[in-house]
Amino acid sequence: MLIYHFTTLKTLEYILNSKLLKFSKLEHSNDPLEHLYSKQLIDKFVKQLYPTNYQNILTHFHMNVSNNNDLYLDGICFSKKLNNVHNWMEYGDHGYGVALGFDYDKLKEIFKENNLSEYIDLYNVIYSRASVLRKIGEIASLSTNPIEAGRQLGRLYKYIKQPSYFVEYECRIIHLPSKYTDEFNESNIFSKSVFFKDETFNSYGLNLEILYEKGVFKKIVFGCNVKKYVSEIFKKQTSVNFMNIKYEYSKVIVNKKEEKYDD
Repeated sequence: MLIYHFTTLKTLEYILNSKLLKFSKLEHSNDPLEHLYSKQLIDKFVKQLYPTNYQNILTHFHMNVSNNNDLYLDGICFSKKLNNVHNWMEYGDHGYGVALGFDYDKLKEIFKENNLSEYIDLYNVIYSRASVLRKIGEIASLSTNPIEAGRQLGRLYKYIKQPSYFVEYECRIIHLPSKYTDEFNESNIFSKSVFFKDETFNSYGLNLEILYEKGVFKKIVFGCNVKKYVSEIFKKQTSVNFMNIKYEYSKVIVNKKEEKYDD
């Protein structure tokens, strides 16, 4: 299964030049109430499931959330749906952008093979309240220690969205709260080839060259409004480091806004 990272042509240029698919601040999600909704839902369900012990669990959960608010360079968002008008409009620059295709299963394998899953992994965003309730039950039953339960809830907190966003079919790469610290950096996680740091922009992210070599980075899909000559320029640039990458043009029709990228 392929998953897609939608972005603009300007960002694609940065990605190709830096060979970095960088982490972004999930607090800048298109849903401004996402984190408030997620926190309130977890609070409600923990109290419902564990009426005698909820205060201890929630204390550690809230500590994890507050301690990590300033460290929100912690996510890369993807969608399982390529032919989706909403995604092209919201994230693909109204069809003037691109979608980068990645192999979901191989990406998960890389995290596992490099023993990274404790620190970082790929998760399907949860939209259903019933699924959130079930997940909290699993966390609390497996994590009898309130401190560990709080950490796990802190991870869950970052991949819950309101049901109205179901149309995005989103999945995210996220890190475990309290691990994106000096301990995380000192573990040399970013020297394990899959990750690296762009010193120019002080950004962490996925090493696109390694993902290409491992068969994870599969294709580039241009939006329906990208002019042919513009896509050819990017193809030429891409061929330098990603010779056999596949190219496609989106069949999703998105209404044009103002003309772009004519210079």
